[in-house]
Amino acid sequence: MTDDEIWEWLQQEPASWNSILTWPGDLGSPLLYWTLARRFPIHRSIDRELQRLVQATRTLEPVTFRYFGGSDPGQDRSIHPTVVFEVAGFPGIFVSGWCRRTRWIRTFRFDRMRLQARPTDESRQ
Repeated sequence: MTDDEIWEWLQQEPASWNSILTWPGDLGSPLLYWTLARRFPIHRSIDRELQRLVQATRTLEPVTFRYFGGSDPGQDRSIHPTVVFEVAGFPGIFVSGWCRRTRWIRTFRFDRMRLQARPTDESRQ
């Protein structure tokens, strides 16, 4: 589909979005459905690693982790997280932020991330 066809389709009334599940095209229906689904930001957690990510969204602190998903599993990544969220109808927790490697906004599944230890104050000097 062309960009114009996608734009025209997205302008339809939400009631017609049930065609998402059968919509042909390169995007594929599950990805499109995930993209259009409602997001619920997470502002606190009892999980220590998740707490660290949520705190990083407030302080703009970069977070380094090894990611076991995507097209290149096992790669070290560093992001400036902007939001931690859940997606309606999909399992898991997601983190979006500025990826320093790709120099673009990326989204990662939290359960595929292994956070690396923060540098201590002594190692920053």
